[in-house]
Amino acid sequence: MVNNRIPFIIADSLCIICVVFVCVIYFTLWFINIQLGKRFSTPGTYRLAQQFQVKENIRHIMLARNLICCATFFVAIACGLLFTIVLDLLPIWLKNPVAHYKMIFLINGTYELWVAIPILNKSLYTSWKYPYVMTLDISIFIITILLVMRAVSIIQTSKFFHINLRIILIFQLCQWVQILLARYFLFPYLVGYRFLGDHRKIYHHFWTDSLEETVPIPCVIEEWPLFFGGFLYTHHFASCIFFLFSVSAERAIASFYLSDYEKNTRPYISFIIIFVSMIFSSIYSLIFAFNFFTFLVTSFLIALVTIASVSLYVFVYYYNTRVKKVTCNKNGKYTLTRRFQTMENLKSLKMAKYVVTTHAIYVALCEICLLCVYYGVESRYWEIFIYIMDSVVFYSHSVIVLTVLFSVPTWKQAFLRPLFAFRRMQSNKVSLAEEEERNVEEDAKKISTVYFEQLDKAWT
Repeated sequence: MVNNRIPFIIADSLCIICVVFVCVIYFTLWFINIQLGKRFSTPGTYRLAQQFQVKENIRHIMLARNLICCATFFVAIACGLLFTIVLDLLPIWLKNPVAHYKMIFLINGTYELWVAIPILNKSLYTSWKYPYVMTLDISIFIITILLVMRAVSIIQTSKFFHINLRIILIFQLCQWVQILLARYFLFPYLVGYRFLGDHRKIYHHFWTDSLEETVPIPCVIEEWPLFFGGFLYTHHFASCIFFLFSVSAERAIASFYLSDYEKNTRPYISFIIIFVSMIFSSIYSLIFAFNFFTFLVTSFLIALVTIASVSLYVFVYYYNTRVKKVTCNKNGKYTLTRRFQTMENLKSLKMAKYVVTTHAIYVALCEICLLCVYYGVESRYWEIFIYIMDSVVFYSHSVIVLTVLFSVPTWKQAFLRPLFAFRRMQSNKVSLAEEEERNVEEDAKKISTVYFEQLDKAWT
């Protein structure tokens, strides 16, 4: 798709086929193992190891059921939206489209500013799909706000992890407000209420070194919502990059203070980490805004920070795993406090594994979308790449929040407890357990009655 060798519709169809193929394999394995499990009633059919393996297969398949359903649901929605966009753009593709220009703003002919706005000077509000897209935007934003509020409440009241790690998690979840504000300030420019530069030209997300391809603006103050919204947009993206480093740094400090980290909370550590990460995020945002480097250099810096953060996480995890092995072999080398702190570090790192992986995937997807826009700008699919990138940035935070909540069993139970379906499922489990106990008692009574009747006949 990047080199415009595979049509987008074919690529979208391949994506749908892959999802259907995975679902078919999943349900086939589930059906086969269920049928094998039913044959356990026939003694001698399978060895004990085979019976145990089938039970393990069923257990793992049932655990993956929710993940498969959620992934299928989100991919189906994404494919449906992309297919709708393709149908809407087909009349444009059949014609000779006008030339598209680059998204760099020349301020009063003196300096340049780059803004992460997907598209400019296109009247999207006149399209037939505008009400549906607006409804989808508002619905997802409301759902995400409710999820963030619920997650913050659960993490704040739970004492499952150290206070410094909980503060960093809560702060990162609240960072999504930047995207909400950025959407608010950029909204008039996104839908075509406000036009800039040449009104006959459609500008879109890209880098350029040519002054002729920039969007002329007389003064920054006149269009301050555009630049402030763009700064919030890039700052949120940069904060997600440095969040990986923040979690790894907090656990590295916990590994350094093995003897008394749980006893002495040291809340200033989390605030220092947040302050340092915000400084670096702001520096990154300014690098983006003032177009200091080329696109490839900026992408390389993003990848470098992400790799460094993940490497620090792996190092801290390996160090604590090594300390745990030493404590198991030589109990006298480490005190009880150090051993307890090592176990806490491993528990936190296992939780952070899913969070770090989700953020790393989010950053990777954003960078892939940027590369697609960069290399696909001269093709007829550039607008598709812009829609995909916009959806990844604005809609993925709900998945991140759910990943944080479901990575800890205690938080997962607290999140699902108010749901009616969860309550009903729990009540059904309790009623089934009570019914099974009642059936066992009745069977025991019947067996004892038959036994005493036979005993009485034997005596008579």
